[in-house]
Amino acid sequence: MRGMLVPQNKNDEDALKLKAKIDHAIEGLIAKKVIKRTPHFPSVNDEEILFEIPETWIWVRLGEIGQVIGGGTPKTKIKEYWSDSDEGIPWLTPADLSGYNGMYISRGRRNITQLGLEKSSATLMPKGSVLFSSRAPIGYVAISENEISTNQGFKSVVPHLLEMSQFIYYFLLYIGEKINEEATGTTFKEISGKGLSLQVMPLPPLEEQKRIVDKTSHLFELCDQWDNEVGYQQKTLSRLRNKILDDAVRGLIVPQNEVDKPASGLLDNIREQKEQLINSGQVKKVNSEPIDNSEIPYDLPHGWEWVRLGDIASQITDGVHKTPNYIEEGVPFLSVKNISKGFLDFSDTKFVSQEEHEEMIKRCNPEKGDILFCRIGTLGKAIAIKEGKEFSIFVSLGLLKLMDKSLSNFIEMVMKSPMFYKQIDQVKVTGSHTDKINLRDVPNFMIPIPPIEEQKRIIRKVEKLFSELYEFEKSIVIPK
Repeated sequence: MRGMLVPQNKNDEDALKLKAKIDHAIEGLIAKKVIKRTPHFPSVNDEEILFEIPETWIWVRLGEIGQVIGGGTPKTKIKEYWSDSDEGIPWLTPADLSGYNGMYISRGRRNITQLGLEKSSATLMPKGSVLFSSRAPIGYVAISENEISTNQGFKSVVPHLLEMSQFIYYFLLYIGEKINEEATGTTFKEISGKGLSLQVMPLPPLEEQKRIVDKTSHLFELCDQWDNEVGYQQKTLSRLRNKILDDAVRGLIVPQNEVDKPASGLLDNIREQKEQLINSGQVKKVNSEPIDNSEIPYDLPHGWEWVRLGDIASQITDGVHKTPNYIEEGVPFLSVKNISKGFLDFSDTKFVSQEEHEEMIKRCNPEKGDILFCRIGTLGKAIAIKEGKEFSIFVSLGLLKLMDKSLSNFIEMVMKSPMFYKQIDQVKVTGSHTDKINLRDVPNFMIPIPPIEEQKRIIRKVEKLFSELYEFEKSIVIPK
């Protein structure tokens, strides 16, 4: 859009002459009664100029080079306005362009009849019209492959010279984000037809437009190829991470050492300590069922043991169930978004008062060595708390307090593994808006426990492999 992508050619007819051709074409369309007389547009003033352009280019208003047309929706309850046949008139809504990456489009999910077109504010636009979604959301762009109509969520541009369709398409892609930022609205942001018509646009010579379009299309194809390659690489990396975690929890990632003390001794100590704490009233009993052999998903190496999560936990709970009174500064109050990046993220938190926090932690007190996990939304994300920072949590997060906090890092790793996610899938509750895990199901999740020394070796190995994968991932992603 700045004239820097392809070289200018002194033999090109400059943009002033192109503008004269457009004006002549407008007069012809008016004479044929294809369009009504266009409004007078004010000249582009210096304050509106976005950047410098080549000498052969000029600044124009978008409405000077194309007719901006809105859309409409026939009454949905009148069957005669709608067509189930592909022979009906193609009719688009912004939803039809959601996730659509092609430059050209021929139809959307629904068609209307000629009667529906006549009985609504929808307009039948010619092939080559540039469709621009003007609300909910702003910024989807496509070119019609055939005659087409839209709902009122579009302000489309019908070029006065159809040869300019592709350049206008790329201009609207370029300017869409800016239009969205400057748009206004109460229910949702929107740009009006007048507002889009007044949008300033750089106009190159027609031949240079064609060179720009060809070059841009080629570069976009390369970008798509790169995105596909990056997507493939990232999926491969995700599969590798899952394979590493799967091997880790099966005892396949580091060799066993026969001198390691078996996990059974550690688990016996935990059971004894837990029973004493329950009898003394210091902790409540966490109900879990005995493990049946039919439940065991795979055999473990010598020295490992299967346990229920409830057997090694002193408490399994969740955060506060009602929205607290937020204040500008105070004690951080965390939800799912604060663990979604794979670590405890305090950069974007809400805050509660010290008094309200102290009331919350009587029931749920996150401390160093505990594990947070997502129980509503993107299920299962688990983070071990590695620092003693004071905070409270919302109901969407669960809290796991372990009898032996030295298990924290290994249990976090297990809770991120495919084996653990399979158990979540078996008990998750699917709702109309989001999924959740009921707290009563969490104590019965099964966990493999290796000897303590092997746990340490596994964690070191996984961290090393993940670090190497992270460095490789950085090398394949284009910096922002």
